[in-house]
Amino acid sequence: QLGSGAAAGPGAPTVSSFSNVAPSFDGIFDTGGTPPDTTGAIGPDRYIETVNTDYAIFDRTGNLLNSGGLDALTGIPTGFFGYALSDPQMMWDAKTQRFYYSVVYYDSLFLSDNGIAIGWSKTATPSSASDWCQYALSFGAELPDYPKLGDSSDFLIYGYNQFSNFAQTYDGSGFTVVNKPPAGSSCPPTSAFTATDSGVLHNADGSLAATPVPANLVDDSNGAGYVVANADLTAVPSANFASVFSVTTNGTDANGIRVPQISGPTNVVVPSYSLPSSAAQSGSPYLLDTLDGR
Repeated sequence: QLGSGAAAGPGAPTVSSFSNVAPSFDGIFDTGGTPPDTTGAIGPDRYIETVNTDYAIFDRTGNLLNSGGLDALTGIPTGFFGYALSDPQMMWDAKTQRFYYSVVYYDSLFLSDNGIAIGWSKTATPSSASDWCQYALSFGAELPDYPKLGDSSDFLIYGYNQFSNFAQTYDGSGFTVVNKPPAGSSCPPTSAFTATDSGVLHNADGSLAATPVPANLVDDSNGAGYVVANADLTAVPSANFASVFSVTTNGTDANGIRVPQISGPTNVVVPSYSLPSSAAQSGSPYLLDTLDGR
């Protein structure tokens, strides 16, 4: 079982050993922010973990090969005159034999230059931050908060909730579709890629859809990608549906770049859900924000 690398002690996480789980090893930890935003992905020879503002590359037996800050992984500079980085995502894609990441970045002084840092490993066996291709999707003064990463057979899909006015005004949710990189260990120029935006997402009844989460395609033979969103529970007290959007391939453009076809929403009825109450925590009078209805 993968746990935190923090030292054991009162209230500290520990690594538990189970006879049917091997290997068992410490993951990385970051005490600089909460929640920990823990994500990870495993391939044939690597396990890659991201937490808050850090990453680590392990081999399959749990040996730490490399670790560092997300600034090294993404190529986005941090510091007082740089950017803040958070909400990392890591994904393994069996078709292209690469790891993919996404990280939100924002101008920490004025929130005037924001976006999603995206990239992928040059091979299936990255061993350091230099083994990654680094790009960025710029959103200008809009903040693409809470980005989520998924894919179809041909495309990478990045979902987000979008905010303006110094991240105070919710402008709706959407996702951006980018064609996957061609084979090879080099990093193609940006001209080899096209970003297609979904626009503001709505449910079948016309209301705003929120927190879109793209699925990670594993074995769907038709190669389609799917994005699932829930109702905006800041606007309605409850809902009994999820909205599903699909991403398929609609040929190629004049430059040979695959063109996505975005369809939906399909309304899927689910048990009724509502915004959960803040959660109590043991030994403290303070409550935890449960964020939303996901």
